[in-house]
Amino acid sequence: MPTASDRPDNMLHSVEALLRLIEARDAEVALLKLMVQKLKLQLARRNRAQFGASSERFEDAQGSLIEPHRVSRRPVGLSQTGTA
Repeated sequence: MPTASDRPDNMLHSVEALLRLIEARDAEVALLKLMVQKLKLQLARRNRAQFGASSERFEDAQGSLIEPHRVSRRPVGLSQTGTA
């Protein structure tokens, strides 16, 4: 089995070069992940500034649009007093 002392110098240099390349790529991946997180935060802040917090709130009036048990069961065509 070859040992580190049996390897030619160019092989040692290529292994070291590959390790440096891996470290550089790992650093680049970490940087890109940070950039993505930063951009997500900027987008969330921009959306909040543009649309405001009120558009993010779920109100009872909105719930009645999607939950049928909250909607009153009046027949169509009748006014609130019961006359047509």
